[in-house]
Amino acid sequence: MKQSSLWQGISSYHIISGQGSGLLGIALKNNNVNPYKNFMLDLLTYVGIAAAVIAVSGYLGFYLAQANPLIPHVEPETVMIAVMTMVTIANFLTVAIRKNEKDRWQYLFYGLLLLGGYFLLLCLPGNHMFQKTLEFFYEIPHLQAQSWGLILPVGLGGSLLLVLVEKLRGRLLAAA
Repeated sequence: MKQSSLWQGISSYHIISGQGSGLLGIALKNNNVNPYKNFMLDLLTYVGIAAAVIAVSGYLGFYLAQANPLIPHVEPETVMIAVMTMVTIANFLTVAIRKNEKDRWQYLFYGLLLLGGYFLLLCLPGNHMFQKTLEFFYEIPHLQAQSWGLILPVGLGGSLLLVLVEKLRGRLLAAA
């Protein structure tokens, strides 16, 4: 495994996930200017927990892919990025749906569109110029079928863990 390809994939991860535009949309639509009690504590604990769960889930997928002899040796980095993408989009959905009751369906659709588009590019073979351009720009290789048996449970497990830990964090902060 080349170290540079792993780090190149991780840096490309932020572009792939596409969350910036969704979160920017939430921020631009926000018109609540009331003071927020314990804002920094809430922000730092949320971001820290989310980052830790996303990273641990990604590395779990990476190491499980390396240990699985059925997964080609060139795919662990892509498995890692796919798992991190799933958990990151779950993170986006938990924030967007919880904070924006009236736009909940719009954000759910946006998150599912991001997830579906990313996974479609991972599994669709084809020679269309548009598809090849997207795959080249976002550095998305095709995954073998064996990788999906690992990506889905690790990604869903990481997403569930993130939701549960964030609910616990919210209750602990509300009690403080």
